[in-house]
Amino acid sequence: MRGQDKYWEAVKGRVVDPRGRAMEGVTVTVYDKDVMVDDHLGTAVTGDNGKFRVEFTQADYTPPFSPGEGRPDIYLKLAHPDGREHKTQVQMDMTGNLVKTDDPVKGGLDGEIEVMSFGDVEFPDAG
Repeated sequence: MRGQDKYWEAVKGRVVDPRGRAMEGVTVTVYDKDVMVDDHLGTAVTGDNGKFRVEFTQADYTPPFSPGEGRPDIYLKLAHPDGREHKTQVQMDMTGNLVKTDDPVKGGLDGEIEVMSFGDVEFPDAG
């Protein structure tokens, strides 16, 4: 189902401070980097464990008349409740692991969603 709005993907990770402690309440916005206009893929707020997960369809980053888009080039914009912001480097051509899901919509015909992991994302101290 790749290239269609029925093929679901997700980006997950954990926001930490420079000492590796989980950061709660950080708004994480996920983008696909493009030449002209970057695609907004979704937003989540970290819980007390610092974790986030944003789900989207492949159609969210693949224009209808551009089948050569390939894999997304993902970056994150982080916004702390105190007003600080941080943008990560772009992860080119991200791929992930196929994970079974019980959601009949997000699982499509194969019952799986592709989950790409950013791992721990450090939010630098204000300086």
